[in-house]
Amino acid sequence: MAKIKGPILVSLKKFVLDRFGKEGLKKFLESFPEDERNSLEMPLALGWYDLSLVIKALHHLKDVLGKGNRELVRQFGYFDVEQDLNFFQRVFLSLANPAYALEKSAEYWSRFCDWGNWKVTRIDKNHAKGELIGCPIIDGLYCLELTSYLYRMWELIGARDINISHEQCRARGDKSCIWSASWR
Repeated sequence: MAKIKGPILVSLKKFVLDRFGKEGLKKFLESFPEDERNSLEMPLALGWYDLSLVIKALHHLKDVLGKGNRELVRQFGYFDVEQDLNFFQRVFLSLANPAYALEKSAEYWSRFCDWGNWKVTRIDKNHAKGELIGCPIIDGLYCLELTSYLYRMWELIGARDINISHEQCRARGDKSCIWSASWR
């Protein structure tokens, strides 16, 4: 079973609480079976969780609180990276090219996921591609969360005029997931 580290669930709980309050969190948590609910009620940043639980949680976020609207998952992606990158990391990364930030993220991937890896290709100084290889679960909402995460990461480190597209997606039948990004 593919595992992912707890910060994403810690961020998700905080996002739901911030946006929907205690009643919204209760409604969200009650939409899960008891064993999954326990993991979501008190997620541990250092804990490892099934990737399938994270993906299920994204679907519950969309369906239970977002009333079927995928926009809430996009907003969570923005929120998630804001929780992950502290001020000093943002300042450090702002001194580098956004492609460097993507390359560093690719290097850190294995610290947070026990599956897959990223292949990053710099096209030129303002354009890069990233391919996520080996994701064991095919899910468009997870890709949407990643796309939003990447976009906001580049915003936070000072990139401007960002254009990011999810050119290929396993959820759409492609061999792998590839993102293309350009910025100024």
